[in-house]
Amino acid sequence: MPASDDAYARIFRAVEAIPRGRVSTYGRIAARAGLPGRARQVGFALRSLGDGSVPWHRVVNAGGRLSVVGEAAVIQRRRLLAEGIRFDAHDRIDLERFGCDLAGPTAASPPPARSSGPAVPSRRPTPRRRAG
Repeated sequence: MPASDDAYARIFRAVEAIPRGRVSTYGRIAARAGLPGRARQVGFALRSLGDGSVPWHRVVNAGGRLSVVGEAAVIQRRRLLAEGIRFDAHDRIDLERFGCDLAGPTAASPPPARSSGPAVPSRRPTPRRRAG
């Protein structure tokens, strides 16, 4: 299986973990899938879906807004409303109320890379050269 297929599978598992009536963000899904900083890749993966087996509609942007447009936005909004998720007057979802914290990587995510050094690099002062 190519690496992108594995990444997409991890993304789909993370999206499937979002409970009904809750949402998560592209960035949180990426982190949960072991792909921190790759929120756009989550969007690409969700766009690749051909069926309704993964609840893609539960993923919104970091501002609580829908990122899809056109008919997909209508479908996403309709599905979220049917699950009890509400939008404010500015078409945002209150992530404090409806957000789902998917802390930690999925079981299928690779473990974090081990480092032989300290978790935070030490900042040693640079020795000063003597004038002269």
